[in-house]
Amino acid sequence: MQQYLAKLTSTIVTTGSPLFASHDALAFRLFWVLNHLLAATPQDSVAFYTAYEAMQNLATAACNVDIEVGLYRKHLSQLIAAIRPKPDAPVWSKTSSSRVLFDSLCRRGGRATADQMHVVVPIVLAHLAPSNEPDVRLSFLALLETLLGNDLMAQVGIPLIHMLYHEILKRLDDSNDLVRKAACATYITFLRAAPRSHFRGTIIEYSMDALFVHLDDSDPDVQVERTCSLYCGFHDPIHVFQTS
Repeated sequence: MQQYLAKLTSTIVTTGSPLFASHDALAFRLFWVLNHLLAATPQDSVAFYTAYEAMQNLATAACNVDIEVGLYRKHLSQLIAAIRPKPDAPVWSKTSSSRVLFDSLCRRGGRATADQMHVVVPIVLAHLAPSNEPDVRLSFLALLETLLGNDLMAQVGIPLIHMLYHEILKRLDDSNDLVRKAACATYITFLRAAPRSHFRGTIIEYSMDALFVHLDDSDPDVQVERTCSLYCGFHDPIHVFQTS
């Protein structure tokens, strides 16, 4: 079914290409469908290849530039706004099609994702809450670690930096062993990525206290991860623990 949908969408892109430069709504809907296909199909599948090729053709027709600079920077914010959980709605499950799409969008968006970090980060943090299933927390920690490792942190302002470090440190206390390990790995990436200028005073003391207190974790692997976090904070040549 996905292969047929990809082929049909590709045909629509080819046939309608003269319209897309002047009809943003049409281009946006096709961008949405094609991203669903890219998110839901294996990268080595015919459906994925067909959808990706159609995305390239759509970018050329609608913007006359490449996919990242054109389509994602033009439509990413609108698509995230359309799929994000509403205030009175439950958060996503791991298998939710919207979660899978959001994850794929953030990973593929490049500079467009960087421009939308003020929107992306609160969505990620909402899914790290302990009331969510462990597999949900794990999937969003994995996404956050990827985003932090892609030089996007320069786009994150001080308020979001504070939100991030508080929430990641909270997950070091998670009831699930795998989540605690993932939180340690994410925190190390955060330390290496966050601009030094965002760290002052009590944020350093709070971080160190949170790491020291849990060096006796019941899981030896978590003990190792937290020791690595401390090492990163004190010894990494690009660490963020600078007070001047």
